[in-house]
Amino acid sequence: MLPYIVIMLAVVYFVMKGTGILDEYSKSRHTQDDSEEQPGWRLLERMRNDTEMNRRLEVFKEFLGDNNEDEDE
Repeated sequence: MLPYIVIMLAVVYFVMKGTGILDEYSKSRHTQDDSEEQPGWRLLERMRNDTEMNRRLEVFKEFLGDNNEDEDE
């Protein structure tokens, strides 16, 4: 069964390579290397500018600060 799967994947690969689909995919991936276009960076930038998120972080810092003071006593 495994040899049939490998043969089918090889056939699909060579067909995609022959039609140029793999080359187009590779070119599209290279053009998306701009850091501003990556979704993770956009999400991080949006979170930095989110005032609600900043308020939550401040509350969390205060909570951790209060716990550290209790442990010192």
